[in-house]
Order: sequence, then C-alpha cells, then structure tokens
Amino acid sequence: MFCVLGAAVYFGERVNALAGQHWQAFAGQDYFDSHGIFYSVLVSLPTVINLFAVLIFYLMEVTSLMVVVKRKELLRKAKARAKAEAAGVSQQVDRGVTAQLTGAGDGSIKKQQ
Repeated sequence: MFCVLGAAVYFGERVNALAGQHWQAFAGQDYFDSHGIFYSVLVSLPTVINLFAVLIFYLMEVTSLMVVVKRKELLRKAKARAKAEAAGVSQQVDRGVTAQLTGAGDGSIKKQQ
C-alpha cells in the first residue's frame, strides 16, 4: 500500500494532465492546469503527509522491536553466564565484565595480590 500511494504521488502530474484533457466527462469546470497544482494540493499533499506518518510509525515499531530483541539477548547471555558460573566454569565469563570488575577497564593497572 505504501508503494502504491508513493506511485500515485510520483505520477501525479501525468494523472493531472490526463484529467485536464478529459475533465468534461466527470466535472463541470476545468480545475486541472498543466503544472498539476490541483492534483498536488488535493491528492498528493495529504498522501505525502500520511506516508510520512506511516514511515514514522514504522520506525518507532522497529525501534521498539530492536529493544525487545536486545533485552532477550542480554537475558539469554545472563542466564548462560549464571549457568556457567554455577557449573564452576569461570573462563566463560565475559572478559569485558571481568575487566570492569578488576578495574583494568578504566586504563589503570592494579596489582593483584
């Protein structure tokens, strides 16, 4: 539907010119000029505004889905880490987390005793 409405806006000048040639068949007065102002104001402008609204809603939906997926990924990693720690396998703990816990991640070197 998005593409169909986009095509209607894209071909608006041609549709306006065609309507200008045959206006007697469906109108009592010729509203259609050669530049397509009538079609642009009455059809294209509201359509473009609606298409932008749809695009914004699509982007908001994609953003919220990305947040949901990332939360599930982090939850899965946390469960795997907890399972690994419970099994006694400390090597599978993320190195970034280990570096933060020991303070090596902030650029300082701490001696371990």
